[in-house]
Amino acid sequence: MKLKITSLNKNVVYLGLVSFLTDVSSDMIYPILPLFLTEILGVTFVFIGLIEGIAEGTSSILKVVSGFWSDRVGKRKGLIIFGYSLSALGKPLLSVASAGWHVLLIRFLDRFGKGVRTSPRDALIADSAPDRKGIYFGLIWSNGWSSSGFPAFTSFEKQLPHSVFISRNSRDSICFRFNFFS
Repeated sequence: MKLKITSLNKNVVYLGLVSFLTDVSSDMIYPILPLFLTEILGVTFVFIGLIEGIAEGTSSILKVVSGFWSDRVGKRKGLIIFGYSLSALGKPLLSVASAGWHVLLIRFLDRFGKGVRTSPRDALIADSAPDRKGIYFGLIWSNGWSSSGFPAFTSFEKQLPHSVFISRNSRDSICFRFNFFS
């Protein structure tokens, strides 16, 4: 059996692109978020753990709830758009965070969006290609994994080694970036 990659379903192509861009923006911000929280905002490591626990717990619970709702209603795109929109709206707010609880609310918003979108997205991919699920899920997951190295290539400004700065990003948000090279 020959595999045709050129005939990808449009849902999979669009979801792959949006997933890639969302993952890149997350991978630009979240690796340095603990440094921002401790060095700039002065929060404790316990509070950082609380932020991440609430954020990931929210995401996990909402994946189940949104999957149930998506199956029951049968409308998946609205939940997917809503979830990606919450994540895209939350990231720029980190640039104006001046207290640890601001970051907690923003991370909650971001992971709320992830929890709402993930199960309906996977169900839509499965619905889009009953005979090609393997390649479609592989494409989506490879987009997510390939995005993790991409933020290093987007930092072109020359700064002191290991400097944290805020920079306007041409994509969907204002992101914190961390340069390792001067």
